[in-house]
Amino acid sequence: MCRQQFISLLVLSLVSCAVLARPSHAEWQVNGAPASEGNQATSTIVSDDAGGAIVTWQDYRTGTNWDIYAQRLDAAGAPQWFTNGVATPVAVCTAPNDQSYPTIVSDGDGGRHRHLE
Repeated sequence: MCRQQFISLLVLSLVSCAVLARPSHAEWQVNGAPASEGNQATSTIVSDDAGGAIVTWQDYRTGTNWDIYAQRLDAAGAPQWFTNGVATPVAVCTAPNDQSYPTIVSDGDGGRHRHLE
């Protein structure tokens, strides 16, 4: 999936989350809020219950296997997880071979559950 398609999918997912899950005052960028650079696919999103969202996706950054990463975005679309001051997606699963089709759901109490194949 090319970057533009990923960004479009991310924007659509974020808008759907904001509209369907609960009222939001997020003002997303015209071309979306990028959670990561590179080659990603199969993104999922869930409200963080604070006006933002947590996004998970398949990521091919290693060039050898698809892994699963996640990033939390605030209501303005800014990344919230950092390493040494740099917005850094969290590696959810980087086990040998491909990880695919991540899903994420809220437990309704501020927590999240992830599933992948």
